Amino acid sequence: MRQDTERRLTRVLISLHCVFLCVVSFPRAAHAVTFEWELLSPTDPEGDGNPPALHFAGGAVDPVRNRFVVYGGRNNATGERVPGLWEFDGLSWKHYDQATAFEDTVSAWDPVRSNLLIAFGADTASPRDWVRTWDGTNLITTMPSDPEGDGNPGPVVGAGVVFDGNTGKFTAYGGKSSGVLRSSTWEWSGTSWDLIVPTDVEGDGNPGGRVYPMMVFDEATNRTYLFGGKEDFGGTGEDEGQIWEWDGVRWLKIEPNVDFSAIRRGALVYHPVLKKCVILGGDYADNTPLTSIYLWDGKGWEKAELVDMLGDGNHVPRNSPVAYMDSLHGIVAHSSGRDGGAVGKTWVLRIIGLEGEEVLEGELEGQREGQTEGEGGIGIVHTLDQDGSGSINISELLRGLQLYNANGYHCQNNTEDGYAPGAGDQACPPHNSDYDPQDWFISLSELLRMVQYFHCDRYRASATGEDGFELTYAAQ
Repeated sequence: MRQDTERRLTRVLISLHCVFLCVVSFPRAAHAVTFEWELLSPTDPEGDGNPPALHFAGGAVDPVRNRFVVYGGRNNATGERVPGLWEFDGLSWKHYDQATAFEDTVSAWDPVRSNLLIAFGADTASPRDWVRTWDGTNLITTMPSDPEGDGNPGPVVGAGVVFDGNTGKFTAYGGKSSGVLRSSTWEWSGTSWDLIVPTDVEGDGNPGGRVYPMMVFDEATNRTYLFGGKEDFGGTGEDEGQIWEWDGVRWLKIEPNVDFSAIRRGALVYHPVLKKCVILGGDYADNTPLTSIYLWDGKGWEKAELVDMLGDGNHVPRNSPVAYMDSLHGIVAHSSGRDGGAVGKTWVLRIIGLEGEEVLEGELEGQREGQTEGEGGIGIVHTLDQDGSGSINISELLRGLQLYNANGYHCQNNTEDGYAPGAGDQACPPHNSDYDPQDWFISLSELLRMVQYFHCDRYRASATGEDGFELTYAAQ
């Protein structure tokens, strides 16, 4: 009895001491939204290498199989079209050879049919009007039917396509065909294109003809946004800096609270943790690249901070980059556009700081599922890191102290981290802090490792780390 009492007292004193060291001796400043590009090193168990640096490629993420798919494009080094497609599982690339080489395709995930839509683009002959789907095994070509009697978009290059969560269909806009700029809005039902005639009760018109616009569906506002593009394919037209909102019925011109210069051939990606859209790469009207990261919240643009603490440089995606959000909450990009290199490189854009370090409940479920199922992970998150910010705040550390003081922990659904103090169910994967040994108890050494996480500037997954992670510190 006395030994148990002394043990509990010791734990309390250690906990108080740790909290004192963390809060008093080492105060932490709040972070703004801060990103960092991290250069990955894919393995090659298949022996088929990695995709070359590409431009004018298409790509999207298959969230069911957790694969990043890149299709077609041109080789930066040779300028030749690249046949087939590549899939990245977070660890390695796998090549699926196809006879036809395409460029300027647009791709998006179809959650209704659980396949990847690949539309438009051009091969060695000319632009094509067929639609292709990829399910991880079969690349199927479909010639659209026309039961509506309103025709089809026809052979188009440089269009924008996005799956619209409002309508449950794909929305396509713009592009160029036979020398003519397109300003039509189309919806793809899975077998045919339906020409949509938008209303215009606001009297602000429609986006107008343009090629290479960026389109994204914003889950936070439940709207599709169209931004950028170019008024002329040949290079003499003006770039469009307008942003338009589509609700399935009409286009609404948005007047942002912060002006943002026009960009063409970039990528817009919705980030579910930030609940904002992220613009990546592209070129300004004078052909200089966009090197900063900007966020769109449905009202205006916000410039995010971009750092290079790892010292591996930062990616500058250009010329229709392929960059998409994967189910593990990391924006993945392959060397895209003429970014000065011919060797293909794979990058992930990580959040390493959030303003106020607020906890974003429920946003890490996809990350945890991918991690616990042993899938290749881009942006694997430590179970101590409840908000997925890449660093540990004081409330997260106190949660770790709670598990330490409980003399054991167990699996528990509907808690902030999937665990609860005390003995119980052990059917789930153990907490990342329980590693030396893994015994469903948090030891003193494991607690002190948590404190190290709190003091570091950020952490990242690493096969050489004592617990599967490594810590980095900002230069003083």
